[in-house]
Amino acid sequence: MSSDKQLLDKAWERTQKKTFTAWCNSHLRKVGSSIETIETDFADGIKLSQLLEVISNDPVHKVNKAPKLRIHNIQNVNLCLKHIEDHQVKLIGIGAEELVDQNLKMTLGMIWTIILRFAIQDISLEELSAKEALLLWCQRKTEGYEKVKVSNFHTSFQDGLAFCALINKHRPDLIDYNSLNKDDKAGNLQLAFDIAEKELDIPKMLDVSDMLDVPKPDERSVMTYVAQYYHHFSASRKAENAGKQVSKVLDSYMTLEQTKFDYIKRATDLVEWINAKTQQLEGRDFGESIESVQNLMTAHKDYKNSEKPPKGQEVLELEAIYNSLQTKLRLMKREPFVAPQGLSPTEIDAVWSNLEKAEQEHAEALRNELKRQKKIAYLLQKYNRILKKLEGWVASKSNYLSSSDFGDSITAVQAKLKNLEAFEGEYSSLEGQSNTDLVSILDQLTELAYNGVAQLTERKDTFFNGQWSQVKQSADQYKASLLEELAKLQKIEDMLVDFAKRAAQLNIWIESADDQVNDPINADSVEVVNEIQAKFDAFVQEQAGQFAELESLAQLTQELRNLGRSENDYSVISYDDLSKKWNDLLAAIEERKASLCTELDTQTNNDALCQSFAEKANKVNEYTTTQNAVLSENNSSDPQEQLKNIQNVITSQQENKPILDELVSVQAQLDDAQVTDNRHTQLTLESIKMKWEKLATLSRKAEQVVQGEILAKQHTGVTAEELAEFKACYSHFDKDSDNKLNRLELSSCLKSLGEDLTDDQLSAVLAKIDKDGNGFVSFEEFVDYMISSRKGADNAESTKEAFKIMAEDKPFITEAQIRQSITDAKQVEYLLANMPKTDNGYDYNAFADTLYH
Repeated sequence: MSSDKQLLDKAWERTQKKTFTAWCNSHLRKVGSSIETIETDFADGIKLSQLLEVISNDPVHKVNKAPKLRIHNIQNVNLCLKHIEDHQVKLIGIGAEELVDQNLKMTLGMIWTIILRFAIQDISLEELSAKEALLLWCQRKTEGYEKVKVSNFHTSFQDGLAFCALINKHRPDLIDYNSLNKDDKAGNLQLAFDIAEKELDIPKMLDVSDMLDVPKPDERSVMTYVAQYYHHFSASRKAENAGKQVSKVLDSYMTLEQTKFDYIKRATDLVEWINAKTQQLEGRDFGESIESVQNLMTAHKDYKNSEKPPKGQEVLELEAIYNSLQTKLRLMKREPFVAPQGLSPTEIDAVWSNLEKAEQEHAEALRNELKRQKKIAYLLQKYNRILKKLEGWVASKSNYLSSSDFGDSITAVQAKLKNLEAFEGEYSSLEGQSNTDLVSILDQLTELAYNGVAQLTERKDTFFNGQWSQVKQSADQYKASLLEELAKLQKIEDMLVDFAKRAAQLNIWIESADDQVNDPINADSVEVVNEIQAKFDAFVQEQAGQFAELESLAQLTQELRNLGRSENDYSVISYDDLSKKWNDLLAAIEERKASLCTELDTQTNNDALCQSFAEKANKVNEYTTTQNAVLSENNSSDPQEQLKNIQNVITSQQENKPILDELVSVQAQLDDAQVTDNRHTQLTLESIKMKWEKLATLSRKAEQVVQGEILAKQHTGVTAEELAEFKACYSHFDKDSDNKLNRLELSSCLKSLGEDLTDDQLSAVLAKIDKDGNGFVSFEEFVDYMISSRKGADNAESTKEAFKIMAEDKPFITEAQIRQSITDAKQVEYLLANMPKTDNGYDYNAFADTLYH
């Protein structure tokens, strides 16, 4: 066992000699020097002093550049050892004589101490803490890599995957980690060593045999080599941090640009829809029937209930997006967003108002058209009824006028002549009244723009020129025949003729009156009901005068009956017929009176509901207008004051919700009463509810935006991922979990995060963040420092400076540097697509200016 240990020690010694020699030469080459044999080349102290001067940036004074004697060598080495101790490194058991005597073990121990101080940690006695810091850094960087678990600096690195993972983590373009084979240890090690030397300028301090020919590689040699990785990649830490700063700026900028693009796209689609719908609503082709108008009214109702509400919501959402965008731009001190012509909320509101105006005019036109079609239908019904009555009258006279029975007495002939006179009177009366009525109907249909007036006129003229004219000719022929018999006849009983004539006139009046009292009541307001009532009252007065005529005919009838004659010997209608028709007319009059009273009550109640709706709608409209003005004028520079004003609006709207509920209740009553037109206001429930929802939406969106900006100001900009990283490293070195790190623990913790500070820099950090001066740093103080060291101001100059760090102080940046510092693929592609190109790369200064224009 002792022999095995000696062999292992010798193997480690050879590895350390090789590794330490390579480490020293990596620094000596900076001054054009190098060593070949570490124990002999440092024996005179000259190259040792050169090494110390390079790594400490501090000269070693009074070194004899041409020593000839042993004592000169000892003096030189002592100066070097003192220089090391002056940099707070304690050398225990290492003397100048052993180094001058070329003691390899002592020489390697001294070099290891120097490596610990200047490459791994600050103080030689703090090896354990430095080792932990370097180990934690390796663990963090290789986390998530399959088959890699770094728990030490010997066996954990034997298969080469840990070295490859470190390179892939920082430079994924150099190694395809997924293609590696864990069993190919030699291949993995050689790949890592070659790429580190060629691409990262890290010298080969180890050979494959140093790692594989021993059961446990030399820990110091591996640490020394890994430390080279740490220093190389920590030097790129500034570029990473700068990349994060640029990434945050890009994230905000790209989000704002996407929001602008989305707003313009949605606003364009909405305005196109509004304009198309407005043009459609301005059309007036309603068809030529009640059914077609009713179908259009149903379609218009469906549009208001189904098609329009989502578009109204889109108006609200676009205004909320626009206001939110302007608030963010103002708080970020960016230029305000200017929407393209016709797409600002104000312009959208204007075209929306035009749409609502067209909608109201369309609905009113539909209602008017429905009234017109109903009036036309009523007039056509009346027109047909008159003509049908005339045609029936003509048909009823055909047999009478074609009779050849003239009677067998003068009285009978005179009676027939008298009866014919009554016929002529009835004919003349019917012709005059019917023509007047039919012409009046045609005139009204013409005023209503009914397109069938010509056909109706032709029908009327055909009837009067044909059937009506024919019956007159028949009557003339019949009269001529009776006159031929008149010479044989004596006087005709005047009373029968008189009855027949007057009964016929009264019968015509009753039938005409029957049409008037049975006409449907077509009213949509109190005024119209009153007009119908006035006409009806005038008719009732006229009916009283006709009643006197009926009583006179009753007396005449009684006289005839007393004489043994029937009153209808020469009359086509008897008194009993007249009396029955009169009683039917009286019943119809009473029904008409009741109907008018009911209609008056209905229209009075409807008008009261309309007035109530108008008052409440005006109240809600004025309230929403006032509150919207409060939101629009909420331009305080203090976000807290803005938030308070917005929340006051939200509270006020919640408290005033009952006034909207009352309006909804009144509208429900109007719907039940089927009232569609309100002459007291142009406001509708839909427009009022939309304004109410618009106020609620705008206030909620405004509240969210301002709250978000307040939170953004309260926080420092650290991401959740970064905070978790800070916490993990801090907890690792806070061994007793007392939320305190001493100077040593803080230094190691910062190194594990890639913050490689000099002793003076560490002192400056402690002085800055250790506010109470107790020599310890809490987690909160630690986070404050990390954030302040990583974040940059959001302005053009700060962003240019971040790009400059990424570009290694050059005025242009390459694609490789962008991809190395920015992890978000979309942001990388955005930069490559939008950053101006130069001969050598991309002009980041010009691009940064565009971000803040």
